[in-house]
Amino acid sequence: MTCPGRARTIRVMTRDTLQTILRAAGGLQEKAGTFRASPEQRLTLYLGADGRGLVVAQIEEIRFEESFFAVKTRETGQTFGDYGAVYAVSVQPPKENAPKKAGFA
Repeated sequence: MTCPGRARTIRVMTRDTLQTILRAAGGLQEKAGTFRASPEQRLTLYLGADGRGLVVAQIEEIRFEESFFAVKTRETGQTFGDYGAVYAVSVQPPKENAPKKAGFA
């Protein structure tokens, strides 16, 4: 016998809700169904279903399609997902007065 799973307590994310969240977050550039983060920003999506979770961090852009989204990251390339899998969005702006990192241009 197995225990019944816990019911989801928050509403399932929709395309419209996710777009509204990204617009409200500020600092993201929106053009033709695609949101782009500046290199200094840290944009993260938290996805989950059936007791499993996935964090997609260092997002460069999110492209909205009719029934799914596509995320492009600096490290892993592209990730595709269903709007209903999104639980949370994190947008961290660049740190003010942060020292420049050493490196070559």
